[in-house]
Amino acid sequence: TATQTSEIYTIATDSVAAGPTLQEQHLDGCMASTGDAVYMIGGWKDNYNSHSKTVEKLTRDGTAWTSVADLPEARGDCSAVALNGKVYVAAGYYSESFDASEGFKDTLFVYDPETNAWTQLATMSHARGDLQLVALRDSILAIGGEIFHTRNGAHADKIASHYVEEYYPDKNVWETRALLGNGRFRFGAAVSHWGVHVFGGS
Repeated sequence: TATQTSEIYTIATDSVAAGPTLQEQHLDGCMASTGDAVYMIGGWKDNYNSHSKTVEKLTRDGTAWTSVADLPEARGDCSAVALNGKVYVAAGYYSESFDASEGFKDTLFVYDPETNAWTQLATMSHARGDLQLVALRDSILAIGGEIFHTRNGAHADKIASHYVEEYYPDKNVWETRALLGNGRFRFGAAVSHWGVHVFGGS
């Protein structure tokens, strides 16, 4: 059963309180924060029977989620990150027929809160879903994810990937980086002054 509730954790008091209710279901959607607002993006709805391209925004002092411009295309199993005041959404899954051979995507979109508009950017080298994005100083790392796998030309399975790519907004290009030691999807990732960390996953 999909929940549309939200919770807000306050660091200073180490406490959690109920937040406003989302307008729509976002099963396996993605989220990012620009600092002054958080964005809940895409996902699935209707018990995974349909995709969503809805984007909702909650400001720092907001009391309700508000709708902003939709994603250019519906996405589930996507990943999002904010960099320099803009929100980037990469990859994910979308297929009206739920065909895994076409469902995984390699697209990258960026949202500009000042214009309330999305723009499509350079495509990734590998189509995938359930990956993680982390923002570095002037670039974005796309890590791991689930990919479509064939054997002898036939659909065999959906498997974890080792792929890592780095995106440079100023050049609008992706560059390949060292592979993950263990392929994984549905995991966590974060950056610190030691480097980039990945946690758990399938």
